[in-house]
Amino acid sequence: MFLSDEFRLQAVACGLSLGLVAVSPWLKGVPARWLAALLLPLSLAAPALALWQFFVVQEAVTRAYAGSVVPGWGAWGPSPGSPW
Repeated sequence: MFLSDEFRLQAVACGLSLGLVAVSPWLKGVPARWLAALLLPLSLAAPALALWQFFVVQEAVTRAYAGSVVPGWGAWGPSPGSPW
């Protein structure tokens, strides 16, 4: 079910995330700058990908709800627990 076309990317991302949790004890020796250089672009890409996916299906959602649907403040504002 989760390996069908529409869920394949999410299933791969979940698998990679669980893999990172498993190898995290060995990442203690990696310099913080390297980790930051990797994590910064990934943390910026995540919301951008989510918004892109929303805009891809926005026309179908608009037809299904018979009205325009736009991202709310949750898409643009900081998440709970965020330092900003």
